[in-house]
Amino acid sequence: MALLWLALGTLGLAVAQGPAPQNSPISAGPYEILLEESLSSLSLGHAEFTITVREAATGRPVPNARVALWLQSPRSTDRTQSLALGGPDAPGRYAATLNLDAPGQWLVAVEVLGPLGVGLAEAPPIEVPATRRFSAGSWVFIGVTLVLLGGSLYLWRSSVRARRSLTAGKAGKP
Repeated sequence: MALLWLALGTLGLAVAQGPAPQNSPISAGPYEILLEESLSSLSLGHAEFTITVREAATGRPVPNARVALWLQSPRSTDRTQSLALGGPDAPGRYAATLNLDAPGQWLVAVEVLGPLGVGLAEAPPIEVPATRRFSAGSWVFIGVTLVLLGGSLYLWRSSVRARRSLTAGKAGKP
């Protein structure tokens, strides 16, 4: 029984870690873009993107650019977009978070508006996995429920046996 709990516990840790981010260098006009995407395996469509924008000619980071991210779902009616925000601590790095609500292959486009002009590029598509019907937590819930039902059944059977034994003992007394 302890081995079952240990196996279920380590399965939950492995599921919660999620896939490693992927890197995709892209050329967008006067800019070179490095797109890092991290899809969460805990929810259907939670995706975090980190976009690094550099000058294509020199490789220097491009601070204070306007970076937009567009995603198109496998269903042509579902689209989402987000502005990627940059911070003062890492010039040329921008972050965006999107919720993707449909499984399948999403098309990605990135637009940069900066001091060198406009750059637009398509990134490699990302695959959003379908949700699983059962997770490690579901199996733990089912196991605990079965243990509780089995314990209840055992107590009921034990009380029925004890009552029969008690009534048989009283009937045998003169």
